[in-house]
Amino acid sequence: MSELEKLVNLIEERSKRLVNRKNMLEEENSNLKTQLEEMKAEIENNKQIINELKDKYQVLKIAKTIESEGDNKETIKVLNYYIKEIDRCIALMNS
Repeated sequence: MSELEKLVNLIEERSKRLVNRKNMLEEENSNLKTQLEEMKAEIENNKQIINELKDKYQVLKIAKTIESEGDNKETIKVLNYYIKEIDRCIALMNS
């Protein structure tokens, strides 16, 4: 086999390896993109769960405040806050 043939064979072999490597990297990239989208969806789901738990905590906190007899000032403060929030939401809906 001549030097030129050896060189051509070597170039062909390396080209095949590069094409295989490119295909593997494209597949890996696709898998990583899919994984990223799944993680983003999971993060959004976790944020929603956190917000729901915060809301439940606030409700429990209000209920506990209302139950205790000595905390009327705190109860009024919390209720006033929620009244203002409701008024703000109504104003936004009317805009």
